[in-house]
Amino acid sequence: MKLTRCPVCHSNLHMDALIQDQAGKELLADIANMPDFVARPMLAYLSLFRPAKSDLSLSRTLRLMREVTDEYKADHVLASALVECVGKLREKRAQYNDTKPLANHNYLKQVYKTIAVRNNVHISEHKHTGKQAEETTKPDNSAWYFEQAKRMQALGQDPLGEKSTIATKLKELGWEPEQ
Repeated sequence: MKLTRCPVCHSNLHMDALIQDQAGKELLADIANMPDFVARPMLAYLSLFRPAKSDLSLSRTLRLMREVTDEYKADHVLASALVECVGKLREKRAQYNDTKPLANHNYLKQVYKTIAVRNNVHISEHKHTGKQAEETTKPDNSAWYFEQAKRMQALGQDPLGEKSTIATKLKELGWEPEQ
């Protein structure tokens, strides 16, 4: 099934070609199940692993993404860490004409810890996998949500309104608007 043209290279994009490979199917499913604010920076981060003269295989891309999602919950802290990591590394690459791909997630780990400390989010020091990671690495990120709610109120927006992406979490945390 022909979908459309690629916005970058303008070649035809076929749905059956995307799901031909098992890793491609799983990668698409995993990305689709991530919150948008994490998925976009995740794809940008994964592109940093691509060698300059070749493509990154779907199986390696899937493995790299799962290493990150097994280690960290897909939340605002991870999204911020990914954005900062990508920005700094692209800046460094441009400044020093560096085309060497990333080899591991060590820089992301440092950035994540820094952002977690900055946002008063507790992180555990050992690695978890799969469901265990979701159950044990849930940070106390209520301060971040409360801060965002105050910012939205200052801008005249309703943090608990229909268009708010954080309304559900604010209700879970028992946040009440200031009068």
